[in-house]
Amino acid sequence: MRDRLFPAQDSPIKEVRVKSLAGNIHFKSVLFDFQLLRALHHSRYGGPDIGECLAICLKIEEGNPEDWLARWTSAGERWQVRAEEFLAHKNLASARRAFLRAFECHRSAAYFLLGNPGDPVLLAVVEKMQRCFRRAGELMDGRMRILSIPYEGTTLPGYFIQPENRPDLCPTLIINTGYTSFCEEAYFLGGVAALERGWNILLYDGPGQGSALIRQGLHFRPDWENVLTPLLNHAETLPGVAPQAFAVFGRSFNSLLSLRAIAKEARVAAFLADPGEYNKYRDVVRDFPLEIVTTFEQGNDQPLIDYLAEKLKNPDLLFSYQCRMQAHGTATPVEYIRELKKYDFTASLEDLRCPTAISCADHDDRGTEQARGMFDLLNCEKVYFPFCAEDGAGEHCQLGAPELCYQTFYDWLEKIFNSEPPA
Repeated sequence: MRDRLFPAQDSPIKEVRVKSLAGNIHFKSVLFDFQLLRALHHSRYGGPDIGECLAICLKIEEGNPEDWLARWTSAGERWQVRAEEFLAHKNLASARRAFLRAFECHRSAAYFLLGNPGDPVLLAVVEKMQRCFRRAGELMDGRMRILSIPYEGTTLPGYFIQPENRPDLCPTLIINTGYTSFCEEAYFLGGVAALERGWNILLYDGPGQGSALIRQGLHFRPDWENVLTPLLNHAETLPGVAPQAFAVFGRSFNSLLSLRAIAKEARVAAFLADPGEYNKYRDVVRDFPLEIVTTFEQGNDQPLIDYLAEKLKNPDLLFSYQCRMQAHGTATPVEYIRELKKYDFTASLEDLRCPTAISCADHDDRGTEQARGMFDLLNCEKVYFPFCAEDGAGEHCQLGAPELCYQTFYDWLEKIFNSEPPA
């Protein structure tokens, strides 16, 4: 028995390459399985338990977005009922957690509706999702504020949450994600872990994201400094915000958006780029046939139109393109590709001055090229965090290994926050 449990030194364990988690958890569809992984990530921070997420997905027909909507919505409604029951019995902590679970179920339910922001079903699900999140916030002992951030004649939605047992002044971590996300989800995507460190968190939807897209019709813009600067102006008016102690955690597409904005904004003390990326156009076309890209850049769209028409017969890829086209306000896949030429921020790299942490994960489809290239081109204080599949951290934004992800980033950020600000 001992020999089987403890192999001899001359019998090494066979090396096995760890596959991507997405597509190997439950669903054959990588997109469906990645959304399951996303929900599993949130379990640690207040979402439904791992077993419940798996139980919900075991009921869902493979590749059926209507079934996905129905099953997650049913789970969300169950948690809403439980939350109200907990409230009626004055079990406030349980009610708060139940509302957070209900929020996450409704957020998951909404995912496959995001290709059509005007869908009334989507609007109804989002309304339930946000109501649950705000009900949870009401039970956070006054630590959450709902924000209306002034922005070009309108406002952007957001939240400001302070840590428990908060001191008078705390550092503030601004967290923003990318496509197909809502600012409320950022509470799970690094927010709770930051609160545990004693930091404030500020979550927001910029143009092209969440409620700013669905309710206000605002689309992504490359000059994100026109989003970040008014956000910082508003943040400086909030209670408990330490001066010169803002950090930005740019996740997914916001990593690229924030790069240009922070290069123009001196008030940011640190930048967490997860993953490192600086040229969205090159990222998207890098796997296209070279002759098609060359022809497109010479002004002939037709080969690319034909290529994408064939490629987008894959329903998962088609859905991803639909979401991105809507977020950018483009009508066709080729228009979307052309729009991405505006998102080449190579020139911003030399202007970035604050300490910067850059990540890259083994199975992230963006690859190491841009992350490593970004690191090499930066002239500021910098650190590179490669996350490996062997640790379960190989997926986009390390969704399979949240504790490792936030421990790595936040240990580094803590040192920045604890250092003396420049004179």
